[in-house]
Amino acid sequence: MKERSPAVERVCIAALSRFAKFGYEGTSLSHIADDIGIRKASLYTHFSSKDALFKEVFSDALAIENAFVTECFALENGRTQPGFKYCSDLAQRYRESDHMRLLVRVGYLPPAHLFDEINETATDYLSVISDCYTHALRRWAASRGTLPENDVAMFTQAYMGIVDGLHVKLVYTNGEELTVRLNALWRVLTDSLRLSGME
Repeated sequence: MKERSPAVERVCIAALSRFAKFGYEGTSLSHIADDIGIRKASLYTHFSSKDALFKEVFSDALAIENAFVTECFALENGRTQPGFKYCSDLAQRYRESDHMRLLVRVGYLPPAHLFDEINETATDYLSVISDCYTHALRRWAASRGTLPENDVAMFTQAYMGIVDGLHVKLVYTNGEELTVRLNALWRVLTDSLRLSGME
């Protein structure tokens, strides 16, 4: 994240909260200005448009949530099946982090006129998750035998299917019954890894 003046930081924090809760379409610059007690015209001192502010806040969310993903995988000890920490922490993270709410919400429901740009950025976020899982799976499998590279790719796709399913659950149900879905999908993944010779 860039270094910003205290005034710009206040604007970004207020914008993040609004965009995370109401989305792009449900947020106006007037709302943001009211939240921090300034006139709407004052926002243009810092940002040329609503799009510019939105992109700045979305970029922050991407950086912070990429760091969260990396930390989740780094905290796994290599003795447990990789990727579970990120998935099991999702519901709490979604409740506590406006950055996560914004990233997941907008990743699935981007503003139409920013679709290509947001879609590319959201794809980058998913690539970070995918890469972290692939590296963790290789390390985990190496201590248990041999997992062919085409199986690593297949299990990575399966893991990303789980992540997609959990993200959708967050967006459309606010995480209700996320644990039930995670446990069911995780059992299928675990059983599949076991069948491939990984214990």
